[in-house]
Amino acid sequence: MGSEIAGMTFAGDIIHVTFYANAAAIILSLGVLVLCSKGVIRDPFEGKIFRGLLLATFCLTLSNGLDFSGTDAVLPVFLSGLIMTVNELLINAVEILWLCYVNYRIYRSRDFLFRICIKRFIPLFVIAAITFLNLFFGFLFYIDNDHVWHVSWWQGLCETIRFFYIIACIIQVSSYKKKHREFKFFTVAGFVVPMLAGTLYTALSPYSVIPLGFAIGLTNVYAGIINETSFLDRETGYFNRFYLRYLEADIRDHVIPVKSAMTYRLGSPEDMKAFSECLDPLLPGKCVMVRYNPTTVIMLAGVSDRFALRMMKEDAENGLKTLQNGCTEEDGFISIETFVRKKTDSDLVFYQQVLQKADVRQGAE
Repeated sequence: MGSEIAGMTFAGDIIHVTFYANAAAIILSLGVLVLCSKGVIRDPFEGKIFRGLLLATFCLTLSNGLDFSGTDAVLPVFLSGLIMTVNELLINAVEILWLCYVNYRIYRSRDFLFRICIKRFIPLFVIAAITFLNLFFGFLFYIDNDHVWHVSWWQGLCETIRFFYIIACIIQVSSYKKKHREFKFFTVAGFVVPMLAGTLYTALSPYSVIPLGFAIGLTNVYAGIINETSFLDRETGYFNRFYLRYLEADIRDHVIPVKSAMTYRLGSPEDMKAFSECLDPLLPGKCVMVRYNPTTVIMLAGVSDRFALRMMKEDAENGLKTLQNGCTEEDGFISIETFVRKKTDSDLVFYQQVLQKADVRQGAE
């Protein structure tokens, strides 16, 4: 009698822990989903992928809440197997969407994502198909009439493949961050660590907290997005003045090579959005753009050749003629000034000199 009461108490604890973990996951995923609907993510396609991640996590949470299968299961055998299958499919969907999200943030190309990246995820789509077929054949996992789960080594292989993709994603982002600066506030560990922690805890304990791990991870990613947008000028997409303290530290640590600079000054701040749209296609790769004040934009680059810098200036002047011709002479005025670092100056000294000259010009105006 005592053992039966203890077993019932333990089963109740499992249900309570699962319920509270799922409730927290629902609150986090729905809360972030609502916040994402307010246009925080500037790229519409990126926003769709991220909202898809949140919806998949929400659905996984609901499915996980129904999964009380085991020795004390209250659901029919087939329904328990169906819920377990849906859980596995949703976990697979979250991972595929996560990989699509990371690759889109890196390449910013829907065409590249659909032509190249999706092909790399074919093993994950195969795992999804096999998981669906398992519902009828039971070669990955199944539950017997005594409500005991049986898992084959094929299921372990599928989980190993999924784990391999997560590790590959970590390596991919780490390698990209060393060469580019777009991911300064994006940390793949913010998503991966809670996800792996939830998965590991679920595997080693009777409690299911995988959806909570996913929800915490996506909340961390969203916090990084908010942090990133706070240092971006919403009108142009360039960095704002708040970012200068990070920029100076990166230049001091030789993360960003600064060998030349350009300053662009507009006659009217109302033209800044149109100006940035005209200028963006003309910018060199790996340059840093800062909106220093309402009418001034500073470009920092690693170009050291004076001839190349002069060509860049001419290209910018030609590209901005359309904007200038469409405005009055006073409002459409755009001046471009170039600077090249002296060999005796460090990158940091040169950077500070450029800012000082921008301040002097602003005071003169």
